[in-house]
Amino acid sequence: MLIVKRIIIPLILFLIFLCDPGFAEVKSVQGMGEAAIVGITPEEGWNLAIRRARADAIEQAAGVHVLGSTLVKDFALAADFIKSFTRGFIVDEKISEKQCFFDKNTTPPTPHYKVVIQARVSIPEKQRKSVKQFCARLNKTTFTNGGKAIIKITPYSDLYIGIFNITADDRVIMLYPNQYVSYKKAMAGNVIKFPAPDSAVKLIIQTLEGHKRDTEAFLIVGVPAKERYKNIFERFKDKESFGLTEFFSIYSEMAELVSEEILPYVVFRQGH
Repeated sequence: MLIVKRIIIPLILFLIFLCDPGFAEVKSVQGMGEAAIVGITPEEGWNLAIRRARADAIEQAAGVHVLGSTLVKDFALAADFIKSFTRGFIVDEKISEKQCFFDKNTTPPTPHYKVVIQARVSIPEKQRKSVKQFCARLNKTTFTNGGKAIIKITPYSDLYIGIFNITADDRVIMLYPNQYVSYKKAMAGNVIKFPAPDSAVKLIIQTLEGHKRDTEAFLIVGVPAKERYKNIFERFKDKESFGLTEFFSIYSEMAELVSEEILPYVVFRQGH
């Protein structure tokens, strides 16, 4: 039994140190979002309204405001809403209301979709005292189908870097590290590109099938390059993709440690 205790106790202490769950505050809030259905499909409209409802919930829980309105009028605004996803993490959600109505103040009346969600939002302590550890840039903010994305990252300190894609259907995919690209420490001041210029990996941007345009984003995560954090992204290798709340429920456990940046982009189907 003594040997077992010596193994278990250090493991528990390590997990407590790594996750720091006691520093995160979880709030139950209601979020509301609307989308004007102009030049988009009903599926796209519901998706935009749900994203705005999530952003509204995060704004309320975190005490910040991205925009004053809960109405999504275009995809540029939708990109701003995605940026709010790291100000608080929705770890559980339930849609409590969905409805369609017409704005009679427009000619002709414009259909609107409205979504109300009940959400539990985790607010990490780091949001009040975090220091940015890197700068990340995307080669474009607007793509047509088949366009190639390149991410440029400049670390301000030695880091382990993780790169994720938040897709238009609200899935999260880990792009780096992966089985095709060797994982290594990013050194302070050394600009890195993903994919690397000599890599066989390419980031090809596409709309979802049947969509004219989509708003997506890359989530770049930096963790201090200490040996105990080297395998911190291993938890995301178990599945090809995660649902949004599933991903952030896991991510919130390490959020105290990381610096992150969201790079939104819009992709259009050719001819639109």
